[in-house]
Amino acid sequence: MLQLLADNTGLSLEELQAAYEQTDDLNLPDYATEGPAGYLFPSTYRFEPDTEALSMLRTMVTQHKQVAEQVNLESRGSDLGYDPNEIMAIASIVQAESGRAEDMPKISRVVHNRLDIDMPLQMDSTCFYAIGEYGIALNNDQLAQCREDTSGFDTYHSPGLIPGPFVAPGQDAIEAALDPADGEWLYFVATDPDNGVTEFAETHEEFEVLKERFQETWGGGSSEGGE
Repeated sequence: MLQLLADNTGLSLEELQAAYEQTDDLNLPDYATEGPAGYLFPSTYRFEPDTEALSMLRTMVTQHKQVAEQVNLESRGSDLGYDPNEIMAIASIVQAESGRAEDMPKISRVVHNRLDIDMPLQMDSTCFYAIGEYGIALNNDQLAQCREDTSGFDTYHSPGLIPGPFVAPGQDAIEAALDPADGEWLYFVATDPDNGVTEFAETHEEFEVLKERFQETWGGGSSEGGE
């Protein structure tokens, strides 16, 4: 997010990073207990050429607050048994794992279903975040690195929800976290990542079939989203 701002404004990445670290001045919501990660709302912004870095980031946080109020984040999250930061954590997973907006409610359902039965979330996106890398599917070395993570974002070897959002979810992802689709799915696989195709499964046997389909189109890695 900061790199995008630096690329499209007159500010340097260093200036933006310094502003990002001024957490007390960002006007974050009270529930952003882990800091500003995930709370710079993704949208289109117009800034005057002389706009300071802190002002830019505050504008993005304000936009998050407006959307959160619009979707009744706190009350609807409470109805589901989660606080706002936890809903944002779920929404960030949905955002990171989705190839298409129409898949978001189903991916959200997988997350909720796994949390309901204390099943590890096993999301590649959170492990990539934990080890500071990017990719589609974790390889064995990356999985081993993720096992050493102590930040709480190792969802392969540790059960439960991550500490907070790690990417900034848009409104579609937040809505999906608050209103997951109806279904018994416990698995999903991006069987054709290049074209944003994700398929869902209720059983591990069905998941293995989708995993093979992914490996045919992509090859290698752990193959998912959701296992």
